[in-house]
Amino acid sequence: MNKMYIPFLAKQKTNAWQLAVLPCVFGMLFYFASQYAIQARSYAGQMASAALLGGALALLCLALTGGLRACAMGMCLFLAYMGGWLLYEKPYFEMPMLALIAVASAYLLVCLVRLVLPMKYLDNAARENYKSFFRIAGLDLLVFLCLVLYYGYFFTRQGSLGQRGLNLIPLRSLEIDNIIFLGNIFLFFPFGFFLRGLFRRKGWVSIAICAGFSLLMEICQWIFAIGRSDIDDLLLNTLGGALGVLAVILLGALRRKITKGAEGSEFLSWVSKTAPSPQ
Repeated sequence: MNKMYIPFLAKQKTNAWQLAVLPCVFGMLFYFASQYAIQARSYAGQMASAALLGGALALLCLALTGGLRACAMGMCLFLAYMGGWLLYEKPYFEMPMLALIAVASAYLLVCLVRLVLPMKYLDNAARENYKSFFRIAGLDLLVFLCLVLYYGYFFTRQGSLGQRGLNLIPLRSLEIDNIIFLGNIFLFFPFGFFLRGLFRRKGWVSIAICAGFSLLMEICQWIFAIGRSDIDDLLLNTLGGALGVLAVILLGALRRKITKGAEGSEFLSWVSKTAPSPQ
């Protein structure tokens, strides 16, 4: 028995409020958060606003019974809408990036709460809540991330069709625009994070997959003559994936320390069929 009532860890209900209404509310809130963030004057301000609003929505879902599952389903609705709008309207790249930042910020904040949660609160209901969240939100976020990468590398480069460039000198392109290349790290960070955390791939395997995927995109750019293929993109993308892997390793180490070895991952509620009993 829990010593205190924690809303987001309470048993989920199958009523219309938690299964239909609340997810729709979260979906609309994520939409309004991204719309508000785009109003900031600078790109840095837009990203900061999206991150803060995403974190606020995560806190809201933690304050509601059944909020974790509802928030994950709301993310699914929001990202499905954004994905369709992205392919149909082909907007500026800033909008899908802000949507990605808002959802990723909410996801990471929930991960951090799970990280520091004492074992005594993780009964079967609590584990089921987190299982739903990590499974639904994680896969949705990964699919949308792939769509954003595809959009960013191909649809936004229509003006570069027929132009083929190549840079094989490491760190040469970083002198042009450091801000843009930070986006490479950000976009591939989740790949390493999910491959190691949710799909339980070994660290070196996760990094190799990130590097291979990045290399494939650069080769496709060269084959289809869309802009410039750059070794710096490959290096930064791989670095982003490696940082994602490192983040999961550090979170696992912290979780083992917090639980004194009883649990080694904040994702255990999904990846393990038989989770240890709360102590």
